[in-house]
Amino acid sequence: MVAANAPDVSEEQVKAAFLINFPKYVDWPANAFAETNSPIVVAVFGETSLDGDLQRMIKGKVIMGHPLVFKRVTTEEECASGCQILFIDAAAARRVPDIINKLDGASTLTVGDSEDFLDSGGVIKLAKRDRKIRLEVNLTAARRAHLKLSSKLLGVADVVLGKPQSGGG
Repeated sequence: MVAANAPDVSEEQVKAAFLINFPKYVDWPANAFAETNSPIVVAVFGETSLDGDLQRMIKGKVIMGHPLVFKRVTTEEECASGCQILFIDAAAARRVPDIINKLDGASTLTVGDSEDFLDSGGVIKLAKRDRKIRLEVNLTAARRAHLKLSSKLLGVADVVLGKPQSGGG
């Protein structure tokens, strides 16, 4: 994944790196893309300063035949239209439940950094703990969005909500 504690890297750079690397660890259903080489759209909503780092890191990047494309969204309606990854900044935390409702089962990987992000239906929370960015995952929300998260991604997450109970063993 990403070195989330490298001393010469800003918090925004770490978050941007997570966002552009998530496609390596997420399987979208075939109908999430118009074509087999359609872009993976990484959208950002809220007051975040991620734009510059994300645009720079995303340029020319292709994952599994899909070029990555940056999109800045400013309305809840834009959030629900045509992006595979949607980052919702903590400044927009109160709008997360409405945005999740507007997505209504769309195959969008929702990522955020607000305190109640997972409880509001988000899939991945970028949580800051001990000056590091840590992953927290809501598998129930991932299933609702028809997304399959790899075991490698889940293995580095600190919190995994909605994990099925293992029987015996």
